[in-house]
Amino acid sequence: MLYKIAGFLYNKNNTSRYYIIGEVRCDPVKQTQLLKGVLEGCVLLIVSEDEVYGYELVQTLRNYGFTEITAGTVYPLLQKLEKKDYLLSRMKPSPDGPDRKYYQITSEGMNHCREFMNQWEQLVSNVNHLIRIKGGRRP
Repeated sequence: MLYKIAGFLYNKNNTSRYYIIGEVRCDPVKQTQLLKGVLEGCVLLIVSEDEVYGYELVQTLRNYGFTEITAGTVYPLLQKLEKKDYLLSRMKPSPDGPDRKYYQITSEGMNHCREFMNQWEQLVSNVNHLIRIKGGRRP
């Protein structure tokens, strides 16, 4: 499954932007390669809004159209982002069982998130431009 970017979704305060994602069928190997470079930025976008715990983040990603995402993909990424000082974590009691590890974004993470959005917007613009020019001649 490949995820097609269709536009922006703003939160209720118009302060955070999320990309609206739609599903497009494709080779899962190709999808995984494409997603690797984008998922880090998407996770930071979600965590920039409010602190989240791992399972909640997996569900949020799925709600945004990343239906193939698994905890086995997300948890190592959270650890990586924490090691890069983009996220901080802390344990909090859960009403449903064991304590949960919550993640919140750091100022360095916010800077990286802004960089991701700028780079993504430029990439989408370039690809859309190329598709408009060459898209009529599909192989």
